[in-house]
Amino acid sequence: PEDSNKTSVQIPQSDPREVYRWIIREMEWAAPLLPDASTLTGGGELSKSAAYGLLARVALYMAGNPLNEPGMYAKAKEYAATVIGYEFHELNPSYKDVFLKLIQDEYDIRESIFEVEFYGNNQSTYTTTAGQVGRINGIAYSIDINNWGRSLGTIRASQYFYQLFDKDDLRRDWTIASYSYDGKTGEKIDCANNYWMRFCGKFRREYELSNPKDSQYTPINFPVLRYADVLLMYAEAVAADPDNDDSQELADAYEYLNRIRRRGHGLDIHTPAPAVDLEQAGKSALLDEIKDERARELGFELLRKDDLVRWGELYDRMQAIRSTIPDHYTSSYYVAARLYYGNVSRRDIV
Repeated sequence: PEDSNKTSVQIPQSDPREVYRWIIREMEWAAPLLPDASTLTGGGELSKSAAYGLLARVALYMAGNPLNEPGMYAKAKEYAATVIGYEFHELNPSYKDVFLKLIQDEYDIRESIFEVEFYGNNQSTYTTTAGQVGRINGIAYSIDINNWGRSLGTIRASQYFYQLFDKDDLRRDWTIASYSYDGKTGEKIDCANNYWMRFCGKFRREYELSNPKDSQYTPINFPVLRYADVLLMYAEAVAADPDNDDSQELADAYEYLNRIRRRGHGLDIHTPAPAVDLEQAGKSALLDEIKDERARELGFELLRKDDLVRWGELYDRMQAIRSTIPDHYTSSYYVAARLYYGNVSRRDIV
């Protein structure tokens, strides 16, 4: 706008397709100018890998709802393949360790390609560098007997999410905390079969190294792009593309998904594991598996809602989970869940 007058700022909305094309042009121009990830100390710095990985995400969003540009699946595959082709990135053998490093200010740029950095405990000279990861989305802890750091615990899992995991999937009890804290003693309490009161466990403050822990702020970093996501995006771009009939790329897509599943079960990612691996059953079956695997692998990393929107499944899935919560359950977490899952309409695709 030329000025701040009302008539100047109330301009028509640009065509969303043109907005996407502009974003892609800008990122494609910038990506080659960035350093190789292998030359950087960590994911707090932008790299070619971060740019091309995020370009893959942009392309998948453009391919899905509400634009439905199926030709962008090929671009998403191209961008993800660029990151894979660097042959630098690799899955951390331990899923838990990915998040311990985020909590403890260690870098693992082979897996954590891009992350938002926070530092310190909001004391001394570091009063503007700490964040609230773990304070907002941790295991609720209102007292500080053990110096584990307080948390509001505003994010809980659903029974649906918990039951997506099999019992041998190590990601389940790290992503979804299996315990809560006693509000008076700080003692850990096993959640047993109460699926709806379980908190996000990926960013649990008890593993913070800062001392003393601040009641409001944390040094925990937050992942924006992990290599696991790049592998899943490549697999989805192949599986969802109606024009892709390449058998080798389909085999690669299954292999990338299986590496993630093996890591989730504590197995060597490069060794076939018949008890865990998915057998090739075509593109449609792979796409269905990817939708569940993205939840298991990337849960609580702020990607799920946008995934459901682009798949055109947000409304139906929200309503389906809402229907599983009995109206006569009055505990606060059931009341909150009914409000949350009921707060959706068809228009929310945009």
